[in-house]
Amino acid sequence: MQHKQNSAGRGAGMMVVGGDGKVMLRVKRLRQSCRVLLCVVVVSACAPMAIAGPDILEDDLPGGDAGSIPATAAKLEGVGVLNSVKGELKGGGPGPIGVPDFEDMYQILIAAPENFSAEVVSGPKFPFNTQVWLFDISELGLLGNDDNSAGGTGSRIGRIANDGTPVIVSTPGLYYIAVTGFDNDPLSSQGPIFNQADPAEVSGPDGPGGMQPIQEWTGPPADVGDYVILFTGVELIPPPVPTTSEWGLVVMGLFLAVAATVVFGYRIRVVRA
Repeated sequence: MQHKQNSAGRGAGMMVVGGDGKVMLRVKRLRQSCRVLLCVVVVSACAPMAIAGPDILEDDLPGGDAGSIPATAAKLEGVGVLNSVKGELKGGGPGPIGVPDFEDMYQILIAAPENFSAEVVSGPKFPFNTQVWLFDISELGLLGNDDNSAGGTGSRIGRIANDGTPVIVSTPGLYYIAVTGFDNDPLSSQGPIFNQADPAEVSGPDGPGGMQPIQEWTGPPADVGDYVILFTGVELIPPPVPTTSEWGLVVMGLFLAVAATVVFGYRIRVVRA
């Protein structure tokens, strides 16, 4: 039996010719296929650390909907600045998994409190009268606004309440922000968290339930529609550092990919002479 190096050059493989000249076994290294396999393993292992933003669509979130309270809030993870979130309150319609949708709550990172603002603009598909609410990581109410003082039915909060309550967002960290329609307000176990004497004011938690964490909402009837939250001073939440066991899975995946390269890196094709 003769062994001939294919003249096509490096990587083309080896030609093995049988003595009877009737069967040829062509062995060709699958370098490209193995590279693809390694890339898939690496990307899959690092998927939780993928960069998102700076503009988020609610429809792209798991389940296609942000929750209503901190326990179900959409955690906006990624790397870098968060400019906006675009979403929709669908009301009592079909919505995701057939549940009512009158509130959207997100967990965000306020990285620069001195520059913080959140402005809610409704429409263009279904304009409505919006409200915006900010809670700290302990789920206590901080700020709320119905009507932007600049006019219209949008909503806006900065870092300071202007209703006389001594609330200033001064600490970088995790917060919850929620969008609702008029007149759907947050409640704690003791009642309304905010007392909005003027729809244009930026309220602090001066309601009878203001010292307790949010539990629910006053609920419908309430306005619904689509909206965009425009942020300043906000970033995406850095994803958690992989644990030792998670890194072990990454290493195991890479090992299996290399093993697959060795075992299946050659393709044998039978060709009639």
